[in-house]
Amino acid sequence: MKTKTTLLCAILFAVLFTNSAYAQPVIDSNWFYNIGDTIRTDYFTPNSYPLPQEGFGVPWDMSDLTGARSQRETIFVDPSELPYADEFPDANIGYRATRGREFFLKKTEDKVQLLGMRSEDARIEYSQGYPTLMYDNFEFGQIHENTYLRLYTNLMTSDTTMSQESDSLQYVGVGIVITPHGTYGDCVMTKLTKSSTIRASYVEYKIYQGSMSNLIARDRRYTSGGVEPVRHIEYISSPILSNTIEPLDGKIEVTGPLQDQLLIQSLAESDLRLRLTIIDMAGREVLAMSDVAINGRLELDIHQLEAAQNYALILVDKAEGAILVHKFLKR
Repeated sequence: MKTKTTLLCAILFAVLFTNSAYAQPVIDSNWFYNIGDTIRTDYFTPNSYPLPQEGFGVPWDMSDLTGARSQRETIFVDPSELPYADEFPDANIGYRATRGREFFLKKTEDKVQLLGMRSEDARIEYSQGYPTLMYDNFEFGQIHENTYLRLYTNLMTSDTTMSQESDSLQYVGVGIVITPHGTYGDCVMTKLTKSSTIRASYVEYKIYQGSMSNLIARDRRYTSGGVEPVRHIEYISSPILSNTIEPLDGKIEVTGPLQDQLLIQSLAESDLRLRLTIIDMAGREVLAMSDVAINGRLELDIHQLEAAQNYALILVDKAEGAILVHKFLKR
């Protein structure tokens, strides 16, 4: 027999996600780029978009990003296929980017480094170290710091500028990503903080699923003198991933809010065990339960949520990984 259940918001606020509810994927050398890998993304510049939230069990909701400025494609190749390969003899993988730029990388068992960039009118090279894009045996919470000199040469004028730069790469998140193209589970997020003596500094979040080439999203926020002049966001536009989460359509129906309640109705023949999360539009988790059994109707009390604010309820079927996202305005 199906039963009616009422859950008090005060109780739910006390039952937060725990680390044990999520695996902690370790990024290793199997995640590194390989020749033949391709990344296709939609590109945006929404300066007012909220920053990603760091932590465990985090839902990164990018579902309302539409109207991309452009689409980008990155194909990783043998450096010998690139015209300027002779200038970077230590490179063992490379790729072409926009505006005729060619990037040269060195992949070893313990890291991936950027050796330089070459285009028709410019060259970038490094000394006293290299920017490191990823590390082997990279665990949640770890930080890798790196410094080097960047040499930029304008080949049209032969002018060269040098900057002292530093990187801090952190493994900061584990969760799911929701995009207009699909929802992806078992994702990890890194945070790169880059500083320069003469160039604009930036903070860049990247979200991966299983490898660097499965780049689900990239969010770069340029900072200079305490301001945020530019924001660049990309997310995958050609899903080729095996762990795309299916929708919960046909199993769950959500209505409301009606007064101070959301009504969650199970349409399944048997009990559903769900992970339940509510986030605000800044991506902050404001309510969470790691294990909710639904057999019939669940009346979720949300009276403690701030009024006149938008939220998203995210339900994940723990058995099948299917997902439902219900956005609502708390009146």
